[in-house]
Amino acid sequence: MQFRLFFIFLFCFHLSFCANQVVNLQGKENGFKSVAEFASVYIDNDNTITIQNILDNQFEFESLNSPSPNFDFTTSSYWIKFSLKNSSDREKFFIETARPLTNIADLYFFNSVGEIQVLKNGDESPFALREIKHRKIIFPIELAKTQVTDFYLHLKCDGEVLIVPIKVWTPEAFENQDYKEQFIMGSYYGMLIFVIIIYFFFYVALKEKSFLYYVIYVISLFVFQFAIDGYGFQYLFPNAIWFANHSVLFFAGITVIFVVKYAQEFLQLNTWTPILNRTFNVFIWATASLTILSLIDGPTYKYCFPLINITSLISTLTILGTILWAIKQNRKVSKLFLTAFIFLIVGAVIFILGNFNLIEPSFFTVQGIKLGSALEVVFLSLTMANKFSEIQQEKEKAQADLLIQMDQANEKLEAQVIERTAEINEQKDILAEQHDEIIDSINYAKGIQDSILPEDAKIKEHLPNSFVLFRPKDIVSGDFYWMDFKDDTTYFTAADCTGHGVPGGFVSMVGANGLNRCVNEYDLKKPSDILDRLTLLVQDAFKDRKDGMDMSICAYQEKSKILQWAGAHNPMFIVSRSEPKVSEGTEFKSLELDGNEFALHDFKPNKQPVANYDYSISFSNHEIKMNTGDRIYLLTDGFPDQFGGSKGKKFMTKNLKKLLLENHSKPFNQMHDILNTTIENWMKEADAEQIDDICIFGVEI
Repeated sequence: MQFRLFFIFLFCFHLSFCANQVVNLQGKENGFKSVAEFASVYIDNDNTITIQNILDNQFEFESLNSPSPNFDFTTSSYWIKFSLKNSSDREKFFIETARPLTNIADLYFFNSVGEIQVLKNGDESPFALREIKHRKIIFPIELAKTQVTDFYLHLKCDGEVLIVPIKVWTPEAFENQDYKEQFIMGSYYGMLIFVIIIYFFFYVALKEKSFLYYVIYVISLFVFQFAIDGYGFQYLFPNAIWFANHSVLFFAGITVIFVVKYAQEFLQLNTWTPILNRTFNVFIWATASLTILSLIDGPTYKYCFPLINITSLISTLTILGTILWAIKQNRKVSKLFLTAFIFLIVGAVIFILGNFNLIEPSFFTVQGIKLGSALEVVFLSLTMANKFSEIQQEKEKAQADLLIQMDQANEKLEAQVIERTAEINEQKDILAEQHDEIIDSINYAKGIQDSILPEDAKIKEHLPNSFVLFRPKDIVSGDFYWMDFKDDTTYFTAADCTGHGVPGGFVSMVGANGLNRCVNEYDLKKPSDILDRLTLLVQDAFKDRKDGMDMSICAYQEKSKILQWAGAHNPMFIVSRSEPKVSEGTEFKSLELDGNEFALHDFKPNKQPVANYDYSISFSNHEIKMNTGDRIYLLTDGFPDQFGGSKGKKFMTKNLKKLLLENHSKPFNQMHDILNTTIENWMKEADAEQIDDICIFGVEI
């Protein structure tokens, strides 16, 4: 009987021990009441339990026994139960719990009428839905005097560390504490902003990569800490829930990448230790990969939390080891740089060990990375300021050395200039003499070429209504015109030789001489026969070379008004009042303009040159019955191919045809000036130079 009573006593004692202790609120205005160590927890690993299950079933809760429990990296749900009794005259209190980056933080309790009430919080709901618009997870509650209320806190993370301090504040005490924290936070973030601005301008001034990497590192550190402290969700992306959940891990990865990149560039690892340089690259790419993977929801995101923390710790320790190794190798490394990374490592180690729950949660485990990074940024900024000063001094020294070298070089250069000037003047005199000789030779060649061109008087004698627009590109032309009269027949042509200048002039000599032989020596009558024989003469003159000419040749009998024509690539235009009567097989296209009684007829030549040609056939001969007033134009491609105008384009054959047709009613003796003025204005509008020889032979019947 005594044994049974003793057993019942122990069982009751156990139940009373495991039950939540009621936390008595005194309503003090100068602090908070810690509740977590008096609370109990039930872990829902499957994330299936609801508040109704908690209320309906007696789950076995376990005592927390810690003022700030750390549940490590987790994706489970946690139900925390605690009881509060209001022993003060106040009714309004604030409950602060969990870190700002907790996904779900819902507080359940019975209100004054016995209904279950829920206050939702966490960064899985838009910021605007929070009862108190604060970066922290704060719940406002009301308790009547002597009222005892049970609270159920539902917490859940998606892979990050879950730390659960539970503090009950009076509104006044919370506001006082928040004011102090805001001052500290403002100083911290203000310092980072100042560093970002100053060292960005340093980078702009020096174009030194280490300054750029340092600025990006401080920016990413700023956003990373901003997100951890809850400011990111509050001010930057209050409605972007997905990015709010991922921002801490994403910017943590970016911070690690650029602190490693900054150290790599500052220590110039690529110049003295390729192995360590490659090791740093491995850290960079590994962290970059984890950062990208952290954007994928599910298990991948969960495992990225501890992996990025581990990578961050190893990278930072490697940087410190590299600095110490550089000092051992007698390399110049700033002690401020070493001190900065010591502070960063101490803060990072405390922060990461706290995340892994290897040391007891405290102010230093939560704010360790912030304290370490603040001191690190201070010392790194001093380091970069010294580097800026060193670079400036090096530049000034380099400029001074350069000035000395320039003075020496100038003295040497002046002597060389005097010597070279004498040589140049001598060479200039020689070149001037040679230039004069060359120009004299070319002018002499022009005189020879002019001698083979028909005289104006001879042309006017047999073709009284005619003109020749002849504009060589150079002194000597590759285009030429030719005319002869024999047995009541006038022969005339406009030809375009391969090349221009002196080479084209040589070819034109062969062409003009060949035409004279065809008419006077071989007594050829038809233009097609003349082109066939001229082709043989050109082939014989140039052997296996492809040099030759394009031309359009006419034979006109005044009495019968019969025009015979043959063309090698070059067409013939006839402007007449009526459609021409032509021999069988003659092809032409006509252009008519509205309001103009005349039409321009474009006669198509053989598509082969007067030269060595793989697919040569006999040229076609065409007869056209001419009428008084008809105008004939033979031309080369120089006029339509000339660049100019407002857009710098070619004049084009179609525009030349319109020009001839539009001016047909004007006296024929004005056509030379009309064409010449038109092409000059065309080139002048685009400030273009003449690109080819121009030749147009016009005849009016």
